[in-house]
Amino acid sequence: MKKLLIANFKQNKTKAEVVEYFSTSSFGGNDNCDVVIAPSFVHIALVKELGKGVEVAGQSVSPFSKGSYTGAVGAFQLKDLGVKYCIVGHSERRRYFAESSQVINNQIKELESVEITPIICFSSIDEVRQVETATKCFYLYEPLDAINSSGVQSNASDNKDIEEMFLKVKEVIAECLLIYGGSVDENNISRLCQIPYIYGFVVGTESLNAQSFLKIYRKVK
Repeated sequence: MKKLLIANFKQNKTKAEVVEYFSTSSFGGNDNCDVVIAPSFVHIALVKELGKGVEVAGQSVSPFSKGSYTGAVGAFQLKDLGVKYCIVGHSERRRYFAESSQVINNQIKELESVEITPIICFSSIDEVRQVETATKCFYLYEPLDAINSSGVQSNASDNKDIEEMFLKVKEVIAECLLIYGGSVDENNISRLCQIPYIYGFVVGTESLNAQSFLKIYRKVK
């Protein structure tokens, strides 16, 4: 199975910057991974149009079905735009938007109902245990001290620490696809690729520059 390399743009980029991003980069030539771009909601259609050879992910989703939920974006709407994956439970959503475990479980159910693959973020084994149901999904380990937020420089976790967490998750969910996110860059991607059971990576800050992200892409094995 190919690894996933996911670019999480977070709340960044204008329309012009998205256009420039894809005018200076193309993803091909590495048969070891598939590229997924997670832009802001307003740029999903544009990335789908310009991002040749990449899949598109949502950064979050409404925990509710169709209805009167002002400001929310439903799973059925993401599906309509051609979204294949969606991130849920990111530590920034838990912290800044007060998303609870129940909200996250509802988001997972909504995504699965339209056959969008959830990427379920967790920073502790307790957060994994709080997931009620998830059939086809990825579990994204994001250690809080390794997340590069608001320009704060961090370092990716040691392979041993990541592997130990992966083994704990497998004790809870025997069959699951595990990925890692947290200060992934061109200097540590080769080392991170050596972790057993790893099926991909989420890249935040280093994905915002097309050339930096390409350097990471080319090193994925």
